[in-house]
Amino acid sequence: MRNFWTILFLFVPVFGVGLFLISPMMAGGWLPENVSTRGQDIDFLFYLILSITGFFFVVTELLLVYAIFTARGPKNGKAVYSHGNRAMEIGWTVMTAAILLFVALYQIPIWARSKYITSLKAEEPDIQTHALVIASQFLWEVQYPAWDEEANAPHQLDWKNPNFRNTVMTSNELHVPVGQTILIRLTSRDVLHSFWVPSMRVKQDALPGNVIPVWFDAKKPGTYEWVCAELCGWGHYRMRAKVVVHPSREDYYRWLKEQTAARTRPVAPQAVAENEP
Repeated sequence: MRNFWTILFLFVPVFGVGLFLISPMMAGGWLPENVSTRGQDIDFLFYLILSITGFFFVVTELLLVYAIFTARGPKNGKAVYSHGNRAMEIGWTVMTAAILLFVALYQIPIWARSKYITSLKAEEPDIQTHALVIASQFLWEVQYPAWDEEANAPHQLDWKNPNFRNTVMTSNELHVPVGQTILIRLTSRDVLHSFWVPSMRVKQDALPGNVIPVWFDAKKPGTYEWVCAELCGWGHYRMRAKVVVHPSREDYYRWLKEQTAARTRPVAPQAVAENEP
């Protein structure tokens, strides 16, 4: 019976390490494709923590298997009480605290670059808010500054008190130009939501009553998945959206001009008549 339990518990680390090695070779790997310049630092932290926890997982499981296989005792009788080894207990507690402290200190610059608006302003002092993103049950609304024909540039977006005459709206789509740091302001109308774009390694909760700055960039044009990562109600599954990365700033401006023109384009009388009940 001892051999059965030994093999069973040995199967756990073998199976776990096997999946660990095979996963990167399969479609998608551990993580989706990274298209952000900041993503490589976040990925490194992920792999660092994964390696540390994976190593101790394997060591712990092998020690458990060894204990099962080598344990000997009387077939009948009371178990022998053993308090343990104080030196070992102090040692692994100090080692665990040291590892956690190292990870905590090591991630501070990466966290600051990704989450502290002062760090962004130091890197790009002239950056402007690209859009206001509003989460609600169960929809993402995106408010952009409309195109200003006189200035031949987008209006300035007053995200604290947006002027709807100078903005355009989209639902479940965020359009951005490639190769540019995008600063958005994120909020929620009702409950907690979470703005998550896996390929750009950006994730931030949207809080009712708070407007939170979020920034990211994309090195590669395309369409990327954007989801709500916070269980926000029965329609949580419906909050799947997309980030459309335009191949150039000019292409994004072309799209913004089209959206601005469509917003102000008069509706044909026959189209109104057809929609009347």
